[in-house]
Amino acid sequence: MSWVRIDDAAPEHPKLLAAGAAAVCFWLCCLAYCNRQQRRDGFIPETKVKLLYPGLGKKQALRLVEVGLLEERPDGYAIHDYHDYQPSESLSDARSMAGKQGGIKSGEARRSKKEASASKQTDEANEAPSLPVPIPSHPDPESSHSAGARKDRFMQTFETLIPESFPISDQHRDICRKKNLDVQNELAKHRIYAKQHSRRCLDWPADFELWLRNAHAQKPGKGPVTPEPIESPYLAEARAAGIGTRRGDLL
Repeated sequence: MSWVRIDDAAPEHPKLLAAGAAAVCFWLCCLAYCNRQQRRDGFIPETKVKLLYPGLGKKQALRLVEVGLLEERPDGYAIHDYHDYQPSESLSDARSMAGKQGGIKSGEARRSKKEASASKQTDEANEAPSLPVPIPSHPDPESSHSAGARKDRFMQTFETLIPESFPISDQHRDICRKKNLDVQNELAKHRIYAKQHSRRCLDWPADFELWLRNAHAQKPGKGPVTPEPIESPYLAEARAAGIGTRRGDLL
């Protein structure tokens, strides 16, 4: 892609002011055509004049010749002082060749730098001492358990099931004496409850003391309360009728 170079004072130039807007537009089209072709060196063939811009052609070209912006030739027109502002054919070729050479050199430099970096990394890898490969340890199967499972595992480290026996302290006996409780009977009930509910505890003597403190005190002079047997209504009717209630009598 080529570019058209125009002096920033061109809008105030007397030739452009005398040419008129339509002629100036046609002049810009002539500049663009010559730069686009890059083999014309400012020359516009007669056959291309009518094709540069719709509605503008021979009339505007003659107007530009009158003001001195175009020079009439036998087979076309030449832009006045074209090479003073626009690059010549040889200069365009030189710039194009320089750009290609610069691109080639830049690519070669990047390629050489990349190869040098890769070679340096390879040398450093070869010189580095080989380190032992760490063997991954097997994950704990319980590590993926839920928070509840982790808590149970943590509590099991400290809590235990109720043992077969633990010492009865003077504090236990003192509480039983004050509440008129049988210490052995309460100990048996405490053990049955703990086994039935699979309870775990850190300190079973302290847990038994809490059991005794929560137990209902018995009235003085009375032993453990024995529940009265519940009599069947059929046996009560038989006894009222004078029928024996022994097994042999009912058969």
